[in-house]
Amino acid sequence: MTSVIYIVLYFGKMREDFPLWLKTCEYNPTIDWLVVTDDRTDYHYPDNVHVVATSFEQVVDRFSQLVDFPVALKTPYKLCDFKPAYGEAFSDYLEGYDFWGHCDVDLLWGDIRHFLTEDVFRDFDKIGFLGHSTLYRNTPEVNQRWRCTGCSEIDYRTAFSVEENCFFDERAMNEIYEANGWRIYKKLIFADLTEYRYNFYLTNVPPEEGPKNNKQIFYWRNGTLFRNYLFDGQVGTDTFMYIHFLKRRMQLEVDTRNREWMIVPNKITDQLEEPDYRVVKKYSRPRWGKYYTQLLIEKRKKINPASVFRFLVRRSQKYYILKHDNGNLNNYKM
Repeated sequence: MTSVIYIVLYFGKMREDFPLWLKTCEYNPTIDWLVVTDDRTDYHYPDNVHVVATSFEQVVDRFSQLVDFPVALKTPYKLCDFKPAYGEAFSDYLEGYDFWGHCDVDLLWGDIRHFLTEDVFRDFDKIGFLGHSTLYRNTPEVNQRWRCTGCSEIDYRTAFSVEENCFFDERAMNEIYEANGWRIYKKLIFADLTEYRYNFYLTNVPPEEGPKNNKQIFYWRNGTLFRNYLFDGQVGTDTFMYIHFLKRRMQLEVDTRNREWMIVPNKITDQLEEPDYRVVKKYSRPRWGKYYTQLLIEKRKKINPASVFRFLVRRSQKYYILKHDNGNLNNYKM
């Protein structure tokens, strides 16, 4: 079986739902995680999640040693641009692994091996095209591909030397692979929830899946992530490798000792309701007024012309990433 390890760098207090993330890691016992953090909280780490206690400054030093110029890494948020270099920066932890990768903790895993089969590992050096979960083949040649220049509008020298987020882990790395004819596994096997919408709506789905994207809720049962959706007057069911919450605030009403959770807007609970037509429809109501009023109250101190500009830039970047595939702009749907 192909050996896999994800690397997570997180500085500051972990998210409130971090124990749930750890629980979903535990149910993937053949996948490992390396969590590099300065949070010394005594979480219940499963055997396949390994913790390295360190400071942000020590991590900055690791990346500084990879290049011959000063790196502009002043805040943990900027680490997104350095994700493709994790394989070199943390090579001392990767011996014996066939693949390494980076992922976020604002998500819950389903059954990873169900989606990432041995055929996928055999045929692709890069698995995933977005920053919240990407894997690379652990070889010296692949681990240095981020150094490729002339393949993207932004190369590593620019991305590592400016303070702004350049989306180097997503847009630039995808362009580097495409320019060199290196295949990327881009199958949409994850549920990526849109940011500013009350009910669940996936930001990228194949066009034929669009009708399923309006009314949906999720369940995590014994390590498998299910979606129940309404389509043609019926309740359908499918599965995903993970669900990504991004900036969505989720109320937690769950005991991590329980092995079944319901995931609805905007709550994770172990008080389950049967996913019949009535339940899915009830939790899929838009509730625009209530949601945006709450959102404005929460973010009122952060809203200013600069933040609006950054939001529009991020949206345009994400639009490009999700739509762009070998020059065809209709392969993915927002």
